[in-house]
Amino acid sequence: SSWESWHFPWQWHLRLPREPDLSRDSTPPLSVAESKVAAGVIWTGSDDGLVHVTRDGGKGWSNVTPPELPEWSQINCIEADPFEAGGAWVAATRYKLDDFRPYLFVTTDYGATWRRCDTGIDPHWFTRCVRADPVQKGMVYAGTERGVWLSYNAGHSWQRLQRNLPIVPITDLCVHDGELIAATQGRSFWSFDHLPHLRQLTPDLSLREAMLFEPVPFVQLPGGDKEEPMAGRNPASAPVIRIRIGGDDKAPVEAAAKVEILDAKGKVLWTRDSKAEKDDDKLKLARGMNTLRWEPKFEDAKGFDGMILWSGGLGGPRKMPPGDYSVKFTLGDKVQQQTLRILKDPRSPSTVAELQAKYDLVVTARDTITKAHETIIEIRALRTQLDAVVGRSEGDAKKELEAKAKEVKAALTAIEEALYQTKSKSSQDPLNYPIKLTDKLAGVMSAVNGAEFGPTAGQQGVADTLVAAIRAELAKYEAAKKDGLAAFNALALKLAVPYVK
Repeated sequence: SSWESWHFPWQWHLRLPREPDLSRDSTPPLSVAESKVAAGVIWTGSDDGLVHVTRDGGKGWSNVTPPELPEWSQINCIEADPFEAGGAWVAATRYKLDDFRPYLFVTTDYGATWRRCDTGIDPHWFTRCVRADPVQKGMVYAGTERGVWLSYNAGHSWQRLQRNLPIVPITDLCVHDGELIAATQGRSFWSFDHLPHLRQLTPDLSLREAMLFEPVPFVQLPGGDKEEPMAGRNPASAPVIRIRIGGDDKAPVEAAAKVEILDAKGKVLWTRDSKAEKDDDKLKLARGMNTLRWEPKFEDAKGFDGMILWSGGLGGPRKMPPGDYSVKFTLGDKVQQQTLRILKDPRSPSTVAELQAKYDLVVTARDTITKAHETIIEIRALRTQLDAVVGRSEGDAKKELEAKAKEVKAALTAIEEALYQTKSKSSQDPLNYPIKLTDKLAGVMSAVNGAEFGPTAGQQGVADTLVAAIRAELAKYEAAKKDGLAAFNALALKLAVPYVK
């Protein structure tokens, strides 16, 4: 069908312009910014090049347009300075008038004087927005028609902050939670993570032999940081550690180096050493910036061949509890240390203390189950050895040893059967034979480990009871080894028969 035959539920409406207001001071604002330093200070910019400020919450306004700003510019963005009560940044554009130059201005005295501050930005990339870093004074970001620029000296000079950002118009910028977020025209949102590392760059950095950067606080969020086609990329799934080594870029780093992660009690949790034998544990540093990721390797509880569990699995902790850790960097005989803060998922209603209790319960349960299963492995090995000793003997000696071995094995078997259901040979057998201590504790451990909150009072109470019961059985095992096995070995020695070691 023809174009005219379509019936759209909407139509174009012609809007005639109103009579122009020749008093330019009455032009409505295009951009507004309220000071976070001084109450009542508000800045506005219009689409025809005027900047106004009020210091009394809007009761009175003053025209403080920068004198150097060409007439009929569009005040695309105003940023109230986060440190100066009378400070503001202005980004203006004139591309609609075929002027593609950047226009950035800054004031510190409520607009009484202005300084143009776009030197260094490509003269063909007009500026759309400007934002001051809320943490590092003098650090400023500018969004242009083709990318992002960064200044460390309040706009006296600029450098590109492009990285993998496409050549695209940057319509706005926002600094939020240690990230610089860019809104683009047609290429989605972009986030520059680990912004605090940029804040630590100083002019004397090139003169330093080595620098361990203070790590960016790591927020524990679900999901990895893999990048998929037609989808965004999540933040890093592990804390990032950055180290800069100075000197000639072509010269190797010969000094011994080591990076360690320590918990609040000083226990070493993770190490990378330039002298490590295993390649996975080796620290490889080069001149310039080095990036490491701390990906903790959590151990599971130990099992054994043929084990059948019904209530839960053997999986250990999945992530470190929130809190402050330490990064220790040693290069030669010099040591640097920084705090690494791990934060919980902001959506989680749990407290840090509750998540720490979760971690502690899982670790205690895992270690207890491991010790119990190692004991079962030992018990089975001891029974085999006892039978072997009896089998090597003859006559009356064999009868005496056999009787003693039966007594010892009975004590060991009772412990094993209290810890684990030995009758289970398939995954359905627990329907007929009740599960025992380690299986029960594995169930509690799995339930707590799979939740995004701390253990309930019931879970904690059951876990404590099961751990105590398992430890009691382990104590019986130590006594059986000390008394029963010692008595058997004494008899074997007396009868001149090789004994159990």
